[in-house]
Amino acid sequence: MSVVDAIEELAGALEKGKGYQIPRRVKNIPEFPFESYDELLHAAKTGEVILLRFSFEPSSVIFSRCATAFERFLMTAYGALTYLAPIIAIALGFFFSWWFLIGALLSFLFISAGKKLFNRVIFRSAFEAEPVFCFLYFGGQISVLRWSQEIGQ
Repeated sequence: MSVVDAIEELAGALEKGKGYQIPRRVKNIPEFPFESYDELLHAAKTGEVILLRFSFEPSSVIFSRCATAFERFLMTAYGALTYLAPIIAIALGFFFSWWFLIGALLSFLFISAGKKLFNRVIFRSAFEAEPVFCFLYFGGQISVLRWSQEIGQ
């Protein structure tokens, strides 16, 4: 199943279950600064706008629909190692050498790697197709920052 199909299925379920009306085209998003998806892509390529992660809480449902099988595996590995690294480091430090306790700090690296992977998948998916971008934008996962308006250039 493609990302577009998976997001369309998820959007349909939200519309049916919660009564949301999720736009499928950029021109249907109220007060959006671009008339078309191609115009948005061009502005992103030229650096006129950037996409920002808007949500503080990563959604595992959206990630699983947008990620490849390998990316889902990596996210699972990062999540498991976040908790296992300190436990293993403490055990090794207790039985062998206290220097292994430094390994407990690896959990912060795994958390950071997981966040970066999540953001990369979301941003890649947003530029993959217009319905996916609209779903992520409407769902509060991404935001568009237009340099000329917000920064005052």
